[in-house]
Amino acid sequence: MSMNDLEQAIQLLEAGAIEADFIGPQPEYRIRLAEEILGLSLPPTYRQFLQRLGLGGIGGVEFFGLIQDDFENSGIPDAIWLTLKRRREWAAPHAYIFVSETGDGGDYVIDTSQVNIDGDSPVLECWAATEAAENGMFVAEDFGAFLLGKAQGVL
Repeated sequence: MSMNDLEQAIQLLEAGAIEADFIGPQPEYRIRLAEEILGLSLPPTYRQFLQRLGLGGIGGVEFFGLIQDDFENSGIPDAIWLTLKRRREWAAPHAYIFVSETGDGGDYVIDTSQVNIDGDSPVLECWAATEAAENGMFVAEDFGAFLLGKAQGVL
């Protein structure tokens, strides 16, 4: 189901069925550099999102991705920059990749410490002020389901 959800979301976007704006594919070397900088592997659906769409938004929801090679001197919507920033500011778990914001102070993260049979990881909602042990409310089984849910307005 993981890649199927992502493909369905991309089909909706390509068909112009929803208002969306994405910057486009990111090169493989940049994706590998992001993995190296983060010290972890990107889950398959998020990697495919970067390869196909890069980053962008649906309506008012931004999906963070890759902008440039300099992840330290970047900003929103650079997922790697934000992940590194959250690690420094509130000791975010090393396994988290910050991929969007909730709009009311929280963040959506991919938790790479959890891996399903497809090699993918769930999307969680997190809050900086919440104790790590109580943080991470389940939102979607993977980034593909997350993107599709946001595109369909069900998440």
